[in-house]
Amino acid sequence: MAGDKRRIDRRRFSLGLAMAPLALASPQLLEAQEVSNKPDAVAVDKAATPQPEPKKRWQIYEEEHFAHPLVFERRGVKPQVQPFALRDVTLAEDGPYAQSRAWSRAFMLRITPGRLLHNFRQTAGLPSTAVPLGGLEKPDSLLRGHWVGHYLSGCALLYGSTGDTEVKARGDAIVACIAECQNKLAAGGFVSAFPETEFGRLEMGQKVWAPFYTLHKLMAGLLDMHEHAGNAQALDVAVKIAGWVDGWTAARSEDRMQDILNEEFGGIGESMYNLAAVTNDNRWARVGDRFQKKIFLRPLLERRDELRQLHANTHIPQVIAAARRYELTGDSRFRVIPEFFWETVVESRTFAPGGSGTMERWVTHANHLAWEMKSSSENQECCCAYNMMKLTRQMYGWEPQMRYVEYYERNLLNHRLGTIEPETGHTTYFLSMAPAAWKTIGTEDQTFWCCNGTALEEFAKLQNSVYFHDDDSLYVNLFVASELNWKERGVRLKQETLFPKEPRTRLIILTAPRTAAGEKWTIHLRVPAWTTEEARVTVNGRPLDIAPQPGTYLNLTRVWKEGDHVELEMPMRLTREVLGDDPSMQAFLYGPVVLAGQFPLGQLSFDLLHKNEEPKVKDAPLAVPVLAAKGDQLERWIVPVEGQEMTFRTVGTGGEQVMLKPLNESWQRFAVYFQVAS
Repeated sequence: MAGDKRRIDRRRFSLGLAMAPLALASPQLLEAQEVSNKPDAVAVDKAATPQPEPKKRWQIYEEEHFAHPLVFERRGVKPQVQPFALRDVTLAEDGPYAQSRAWSRAFMLRITPGRLLHNFRQTAGLPSTAVPLGGLEKPDSLLRGHWVGHYLSGCALLYGSTGDTEVKARGDAIVACIAECQNKLAAGGFVSAFPETEFGRLEMGQKVWAPFYTLHKLMAGLLDMHEHAGNAQALDVAVKIAGWVDGWTAARSEDRMQDILNEEFGGIGESMYNLAAVTNDNRWARVGDRFQKKIFLRPLLERRDELRQLHANTHIPQVIAAARRYELTGDSRFRVIPEFFWETVVESRTFAPGGSGTMERWVTHANHLAWEMKSSSENQECCCAYNMMKLTRQMYGWEPQMRYVEYYERNLLNHRLGTIEPETGHTTYFLSMAPAAWKTIGTEDQTFWCCNGTALEEFAKLQNSVYFHDDDSLYVNLFVASELNWKERGVRLKQETLFPKEPRTRLIILTAPRTAAGEKWTIHLRVPAWTTEEARVTVNGRPLDIAPQPGTYLNLTRVWKEGDHVELEMPMRLTREVLGDDPSMQAFLYGPVVLAGQFPLGQLSFDLLHKNEEPKVKDAPLAVPVLAAKGDQLERWIVPVEGQEMTFRTVGTGGEQVMLKPLNESWQRFAVYFQVAS
């Protein structure tokens, strides 16, 4: 019986008992009984109209996407809108953006080029007397050299933004030393802070730590030095590195390369496409095609979210590379991929401040952010926020959709501005959403996390998405005190604002455009989705006949003259965002600004504050009260604190008072998501 898995119900068992004597007496009778239970045969009427044969179901042969090697054919796609050059937008020196940039610059200048280049020189067999850096740049780190690429990008972008000759000189000196190391190695263009043998270990499946990722950081920094700082030697070094990458990858079959891509490789595909664009040489784009990881791209092309358990910052750069390939080829597959990826990450995997991921991964299925928060305090890796903003800006150029700007602003205000420590310029790895979390900050010379590196780039180019343009109109996207010089049109425009401290901005035409007399042109002024129907716009002090609609551009077309000014009033209001898998967990915003409950930092140790990438909340437990809601109108139970900008208070279910202030100003312990009891 144990071996017989068939089940017999009572009716069949009883029927078997009843039929058994008949079967024993006459097998023919049993056979006749079985036949008689079949449906009677239907006589064929030969005079009837013939019926058609049933249609056959043909099985369609279907190849999976990317079944064949990619073929690169250049058919460039013209963007609908374009950003301005960094130098064309100047930040107001007394604003929070320029202030953050200054903190980051000062940190950069405290790190000498000699220390940054120590591992490069040692690997190339050149002398170095510099004191080695610590953390991920120490001499035995498998990731050593990655931060030098970030540093080069930071130097290039700062020079491109401000004309800072001191940082340019540093960048130039680093490029010259890397070129010296490349020549000394004489390894077909290879140069790195680690030896070429790491790629042999990669080939053999031995333990490595993302050697192509680190090579990408260096290539990206070199290309930035060429583009923004005019360093021709940087391009020469980058081309030689690319030649080595071409030789290494060409020697492997496509199947073998697809296996190798299971090790993190960063955005080296994007760098190859960028090099192809700069040099007008499709050879480098064909190398970039070898870094398209098909097993990852295929479900995205089919609009399926299979991101669960994938390492986030391994894969976001792959999507950026796919987007760059679309721009060079017009291959629509490589537009579908980033568009669906962006939608599923932003709409179902993103926390209120704009970041994504837990423990560096998308650890759950979509819309399970409450589960993610419960699983770990390692939320919102900063590199992921940086790269998602980069992708968003790229896609906005294809089609200037409001949702891209709304997401970008949310991340910029809350995540990015909230992760640089005032004065020191030190930055974080994660922005935790755990209750009673704190911001863990890198050190002066013993950390060098990847996120500290992307921060150098971020804070050097904070103005790069304030304004966009097409051939004859201007898009005002972000409310940032700044001045625009649109050289091609002869337009100079100033934006005066204290946003988000005040809910308004003012645009002033400093120089009228060079147009024919009476020629009109358009300013597309963003009316943010988070404002109210009471938003108002005036031109030269006179209100418009049309009320601006939140979540749209207000198109202002006229003959603009010097001295014309536009004012936008955009009232801010309290809102909440709930987690889909636990609606009792709620975050609160004032306009686009995420508010955080404030709790004392206490006597946290140096290790808890600086050694770990994430706040070890379990090692320093602190209870966060449940909030007591008083109806659906937040203004009834979350009230402003008199005399303190953008600061509110509420009470817990036990009567505890909780202070709320912007997350980007929170340097104590904090909570963004609260459990709310109605």
